[in-house]
Amino acid sequence: KVEMYLSLLMDRDTQGPLLVGSPVGGTSIEDVAHDHPELIFTESIDIMEGITEEQCVRMATNLKLEGDSHAKAVVLMKNLYEMFVKSDCTQVEVNPLVQTMDGDVVVCDAKVNFDDNAEFR
Repeated sequence: KVEMYLSLLMDRDTQGPLLVGSPVGGTSIEDVAHDHPELIFTESIDIMEGITEEQCVRMATNLKLEGDSHAKAVVLMKNLYEMFVKSDCTQVEVNPLVQTMDGDVVVCDAKVNFDDNAEFR
């Protein structure tokens, strides 16, 4: 199995969603960012357009996924983004995201934070 990192969060700089990924997961992403910043990949998402196929494909490639696993990760990213927007999330962090021996892509652990200001909805 291969452990990766994937998250969606609200980026303070762009005031919009940011997709963050790394082919190294199952450990502190802060440590990865410090020791190997070249292994952290980001995609700024236009909130009006939403996440694009191209962004998901690029991130799946950056996670070093191929074939069926690559395609499954693209679908997963689109679904996570839909949940992120519909549930008024400020963060969805998947660590680890695992590629199993048979090619499945599985969320093994996740942390989800919500926008308290959207509670009225």
